[in-house]
Amino acid sequence: MPVITLPDGSKRDFDSAVTVLDVAADIGPGLAKATLAGVVSGQEVDASYLIEEDANLSIVTDRSDEALEIIRHSTAHLLAMAVKELFPSAQVTIGPVIENGFYYDFSFERAFTPEDLEAIRDQVFELVKSKDRTTIKLKPYRIITKNKNIKWVKANIDVVRNERGKITNVQGIVEDITEQKKLEHQMSKALEKEIELNELKSGFVSLASHEFRTPLTSILASAELLEVYGKTLTEEKYYSH
Repeated sequence: MPVITLPDGSKRDFDSAVTVLDVAADIGPGLAKATLAGVVSGQEVDASYLIEEDANLSIVTDRSDEALEIIRHSTAHLLAMAVKELFPSAQVTIGPVIENGFYYDFSFERAFTPEDLEAIRDQVFELVKSKDRTTIKLKPYRIITKNKNIKWVKANIDVVRNERGKITNVQGIVEDITEQKKLEHQMSKALEKEIELNELKSGFVSLASHEFRTPLTSILASAELLEVYGKTLTEEKYYSH
């Protein structure tokens, strides 16, 4: 039975685990409608985060200091979803939130045209208006952390809507696969080195075989000539050949 402590020091008891949105709804429907995310014991989480033990909770709304960055982060995910639905072969690469907005880099076979950008914008609006729960699995992509480090991640992203079809949350499960990518890179380099060594070995064997074979062929040819024409040569010429 978690006890949730709010920023004003008040406490709320619950009989079982609750989400951030459940706590907001328990406080009031207006707050639940305005909830974007939450900060649970210092950790920023989405509104569907399940609180299973006693915790401090701050509910993030559009009036909160953290709201703009969260909205930009969620919108960036919507952009990635729109691009993947329109251009399935496009690979999501780097897409951080920045000081005045956000951006996403995509790896694609060609540059996006102005018409493509309009289609992407319209697809984002369609995702927002859709009454279904939308899920997309993103291929591994890179992000830049606040410390300017590059990490590889993969993510499943969901757009969650209420009974009226309004988006209440954009949530995702993000897995850090940086170490996996490092191992893959090391294995790739090792394989390249092995292929290079095998090519060198094959070249050496071919060269050595040629060098050894040529003198033996010459000796064999000389022996055959001597056998055929040896009787016509003087003893001196015979042994000199």
